[in-house]
Amino acid sequence: MSSALHPVAATDPAFLDALRAADLPTEDLGHAGQRVFALVDADGPCAWGAWEGEGPDRLLRSVVVAPSKRARGLGRMLVRALERAGADDGARRFWLLTTTAADVFEALGYRRVARAEAPAEILAHPQFVGLCPASAACLLRDLSR
Repeated sequence: MSSALHPVAATDPAFLDALRAADLPTEDLGHAGQRVFALVDADGPCAWGAWEGEGPDRLLRSVVVAPSKRARGLGRMLVRALERAGADDGARRFWLLTTTAADVFEALGYRRVARAEAPAEILAHPQFVGLCPASAACLLRDLSR
């Protein structure tokens, strides 16, 4: 299966619909510093993800696969493509919060860490401040490894 990563707008209706269907936050989308991408296969966009920030530490967020395309490895493919694109843009670490997919991200090399370990610019993000519950797992991936 051939798929490619393409930039999309944070207001892309397919992206927003996929996030809402997965019960992921959309309230803070569309701000400066967000980079949103779609993984596109022969049928069109099938998975989406984003990162935020500048410099070495970025917030990985809004990773979602269309329900009809799940269990095909597209999530793994998307995360790896986002990591490569982020590294090319200067990212050295990706941070994320999740209430449902910690095991998935751990299988991709992310490790659970205390929220307090995140740098100030990540801790100040709306997802850390209040959009995601305190019970959400905080994970980190060092892209240099």
